[in-house]
Amino acid sequence: MKKLFFETEKDGFYGTYYENSKDADCAVIGLFGDDPNDYMAKWLHKNGVNALCTSPGKKNYSHINYPPERIEIAIKWLKNNGNRGIGIMGMSTAGMDAIAAASYFPDITLTFGLTASDFIWQGFEQGKKDGCREWPVPGASTLSWQGKPLPYMPFVYEHPEEEMIKVENIKGRLFLVGADDDSFWEAGKYIRRMDKRLQERPHSCEYVPLVYEHGTHFVLQESMLRMALPIGLKFVMRFIFKAAKDYPDECEAARKDIDRRLSAALKEWREEFY
Repeated sequence: MKKLFFETEKDGFYGTYYENSKDADCAVIGLFGDDPNDYMAKWLHKNGVNALCTSPGKKNYSHINYPPERIEIAIKWLKNNGNRGIGIMGMSTAGMDAIAAASYFPDITLTFGLTASDFIWQGFEQGKKDGCREWPVPGASTLSWQGKPLPYMPFVYEHPEEEMIKVENIKGRLFLVGADDDSFWEAGKYIRRMDKRLQERPHSCEYVPLVYEHGTHFVLQESMLRMALPIGLKFVMRFIFKAAKDYPDECEAARKDIDRRLSAALKEWREEFY
């Protein structure tokens, strides 16, 4: 798998470009948390596209005023290097990043938001501090724009208002995926709220809200998870999530359905550029 590496200081963003050996002319920017991830790239290659996996920095899952302008720079690089179609996908906080970026950059015409919140969170840092592995950063947002922190919802919950993501600005195709038994946050609620927002506001995207009764916070494609864990996937999921222990077959069925739907969406999107 051919790889090109990018550094923020030199290139304007951090990530790894995995070129598809089958001469693809579409690329998906994969936001997968703490570091570029080749399992996502392999799944994207299987579905006929190039992959640019990005993150805030090497082994860095902290989200402190991360500028979406870095994604804009990545989009320009992709277009200048033979990619006519640009998509984006992310899960959890990175899912929020994905739909937020898509709301800013109309060149993104396919968006997969997996367990994405519909609002911007307060900035947080990860590491080791007083026995904690993650903690909020006062006065910081997860995202910034033009050098200023975007409005965010504090971790001490307040009803989100101005920090809501303007999903109505997203172009092309939008898939919002989550489960009602998500124990990390209320993914199903957020998706229904985005659905309602889109129904009430003018928009041009074709969107598909997918809320599963069972699926946990890891509503990822089954085949991609199998690449990462070819043996023992169900055991690991049961160990992490009670819902996966109580409803293993239902969670697996949800992941397989997500895999099928997102793969089909990629195929239809690619064909638009033939």
